[in-house]
Amino acid sequence: MNLLIPFAIFFGMAVAATILSIIMSTVQCNKQDIYMSAYVGFRWVTLPTVVLLALQFSPWLMSEFTTGISFFVGKIGLSTDEQSLRTMALSYAMMLAALVVTSSMLNNTDVEVCKPSVDELKAFQDELMAKLKKKEADKKHDEDVIKPDS
Repeated sequence: MNLLIPFAIFFGMAVAATILSIIMSTVQCNKQDIYMSAYVGFRWVTLPTVVLLALQFSPWLMSEFTTGISFFVGKIGLSTDEQSLRTMALSYAMMLAALVVTSSMLNNTDVEVCKPSVDELKAFQDELMAKLKKKEADKKHDEDVIKPDS
């Protein structure tokens, strides 16, 4: 087997995962960090690549997946050749592995990219204190306006 194909798939999926991580961080916290997203993306793609290599180098494991796929294809009423079954089994196994690590990717993106910096925390604290002072001033103003004349 040519190892160029798994490595090309690895890097293609890593780029896609990095873009997905950037989109996730933008949606979750409106921040982007290319380097952290690339790190999370490369960690995400590791398990599907290990599954790909395991299926390519383990005839027993590949036969288990092709047997399962042939069962489902038979239930639908289709007939396929052995190579098509192998391709579908490989795709199915990689998809399952990718689904498993996607929840981890969501969490890692949130932890690694969305954590606030010291400047952001300071700005949040300042904004919170300004709101609190405004509320206190409004409350004091309301008490002065509503104060009964004695």
